[in-house]
Amino acid sequence: MGWNQDPPWTNLQIERQEMELNGAHLRPSTRWHRFIRRPGVAWKRHRRCWRTRRWMEAISLITMVYLWWKVWYLQQNQGTASFSLSPTSESTQNRSEAEEEEKIAFVFTVHGAISYFKGAVETLVLHTTPKPGQTFKLFVADDCAHREESKDLRLTLEIVRWDVKVMSMGKKRAGYTKAVNAGLKAAWGEGFEIMVTINSDVVFTPHWLEPLVAALQSSSDIGMAGPISNAASYQSVPELTANRGTWNTNPLPEGWNISDMSKLAFLTSKCNLIDVPILNGFLIAIHRRALQEVGWMNEELFPHGYGEENEYAFRVKAAGLKLVVSPMSYVYHHKTKSFSDEERKVLAETAKQVMKKHMGEKLANAERTLRGCEALASQREVLAEHLESMHQQIQKRFSVLFILNPMPRSLRFMMRGGWISVVQEAVGLIYAGVHARVAVQDWTVPRFEDNFPEASKHGVFLGYQSMHADRIAEELLQHRLAFDFLVATHHTTVPVVVQMGLMYPNSIKGYYVQDIEENFHYNRGTNAASTFRILNDGFIFAKTRFLVEQLWTNYNVSAHLIPPTLDRNIFTKSDSALQHVNRKDGIIHVCAMVRTLTPRRNPLGTLDILATVRAELGPEKIQASVFGSSRQEIQSLLRRKGKGVDLLEGINVLGAIGRQQVADLLGTCTFFLDFSDWQAFGRSGLEAMAMGCIPILPIHGGVNTYARNGINALLVNTTRVENGVAAIKALVTGKHNLLKMRVAALLSSHEYDIPESGQKTANIFHTFQSSWISRRHLQCSAAVSCC
Repeated sequence: MGWNQDPPWTNLQIERQEMELNGAHLRPSTRWHRFIRRPGVAWKRHRRCWRTRRWMEAISLITMVYLWWKVWYLQQNQGTASFSLSPTSESTQNRSEAEEEEKIAFVFTVHGAISYFKGAVETLVLHTTPKPGQTFKLFVADDCAHREESKDLRLTLEIVRWDVKVMSMGKKRAGYTKAVNAGLKAAWGEGFEIMVTINSDVVFTPHWLEPLVAALQSSSDIGMAGPISNAASYQSVPELTANRGTWNTNPLPEGWNISDMSKLAFLTSKCNLIDVPILNGFLIAIHRRALQEVGWMNEELFPHGYGEENEYAFRVKAAGLKLVVSPMSYVYHHKTKSFSDEERKVLAETAKQVMKKHMGEKLANAERTLRGCEALASQREVLAEHLESMHQQIQKRFSVLFILNPMPRSLRFMMRGGWISVVQEAVGLIYAGVHARVAVQDWTVPRFEDNFPEASKHGVFLGYQSMHADRIAEELLQHRLAFDFLVATHHTTVPVVVQMGLMYPNSIKGYYVQDIEENFHYNRGTNAASTFRILNDGFIFAKTRFLVEQLWTNYNVSAHLIPPTLDRNIFTKSDSALQHVNRKDGIIHVCAMVRTLTPRRNPLGTLDILATVRAELGPEKIQASVFGSSRQEIQSLLRRKGKGVDLLEGINVLGAIGRQQVADLLGTCTFFLDFSDWQAFGRSGLEAMAMGCIPILPIHGGVNTYARNGINALLVNTTRVENGVAAIKALVTGKHNLLKMRVAALLSSHEYDIPESGQKTANIFHTFQSSWISRRHLQCSAAVSCC
């Protein structure tokens, strides 16, 4: 850049007061614009002033030359662009690599209706937070007709925590287009990359901005982006027109608020942008590249708005840039609150004639395209379908659907530990303000309701009939319920979650890992292990550190750790009841779970231990009970394994019993034996502790979540029956302080109360959801559907 070239501030849109120069320093006859434009001339002039002793004028000229040189120097050494604010200048987009800051400007035009503007500002501040590396600034064009309104406008802006610039448009209304251009020019001059033009009668919602920013950043050929709304012509949802063919303003359904609609729009939208020919002007995010190509909005044809956005859209399209709608962004629009009905009719009619004259055929084609736009129509249809069915859950903190694995009717129903965990997690989440549901087979719903009356009271159980994953997904989709989280709880339900995710791509796909299922004898050779990786980009979680470590070590899958739960409404024992050892007729009582269909639970080893202990200590000292399988099932197993059925002699076989019966049994027992090969969690051990019953548990697995060897439980190596026998004999013969261990066990169980654990789990879910939504907006800006 030479010294005689135009200086970089030549075209700056400087406010009048910033351009006023002190008359005491400058001669009125001097043509100062010559020196601003030609620093070389200014330098020669200053020398003449110095010789003739016009000191102040000379100093002013030296100052001009210095400022020009300083800007030139910064440009050369920092790589900044020209300071010209002409949007069509080719040199304005060169930025330093060190300047990574993302600058976003919110440009409001206010013509009155300050109460609505106040609501817009309040919700903007509430729902819009700059991320690291982002800078926000508010530009407000004050086009109010009354001084009182202008005063209220400035009072309203006091709550804004970012920089604010207010531009007064004069005593008389300048009109929308001049006002919005004033805001855009000011934002442009300060180097903002994204400028969001906003009507003053909008209401912002959570996460409204991120999809629009992500859309503009997703491709260099996207110039403008807009949200969906209740009242935004072709961007309106759920209905486009009212009965008489007028635009529908879509009043909120009874019981719904604006944030509810935003959440529903996100959950029911597809992961894509929609390419459109024009955008509604109530809110448009404009990238700097669009202004660079086409300049400002047309003040001459549309001084008061009502059509300026259409003309601008056509110019942007002609420049080779796209306009897109992001269905993941929803902003409420009160619509036309700045003007009276009469004023609006006059302005609209005038603009209609102008549009007909200057872009009649273009506009007609654009509207024809939008009326037939399948992507927008699909969004309206899906959202409308969910309005009624989603009313109950949408107002909750978030929503979760757990999907339990199907169980054939041919099998005898028995409540499983994993199922108990899932239902209790769901109840805990409900206590934390979450909408939680558990999908189970229809024929098992009455049994679940009997076992979990608290869950039944909250309507937790959602029935399905099929045994096949695809059909289960189809049945659940028919409910028209979009959940924030879709959670598999077994490897057989992972395909259900994947299938439902195709309908609801913005639902977080999760996996509640209860155990390493490929280690189960009936899963060997199946795809149980691969299901961990299928949902690796979703929310995988487990309730023990053992499972988290196994997933990472063996499958390279990262999982979140949530706290376990214990139903203390059923499993509870008073402190006073601990003053004596649990006995039945003066005999120490030990109980165990025996499941003949679950080899990893080591049913034969468990029976061997009980029989041996009874034989060595005698029935007058110890009594044994087992539950989980019937006598006939146990005898059948003993015969298949070549064992004598006399192994059951003297052992009380209770069969399959309910949760309350299990609690009653544990309340009368001194010890509970779980001699499984391993336990991923071992719920029965924790339930025993809550009843003052000392558990003997496998050292392998995740029982150390709650069990401390020699303190509140005994942990043994379950590879040898002798270890189990020795543990029971050590407890019976007084090697351990039973009362002290039982007190410690009871106190430890108090840590897993459902409401407290539910709150912690809800916080973990919410933290993941917040970060996931931000990533999701970026992911969903890659695909563009055309109208």
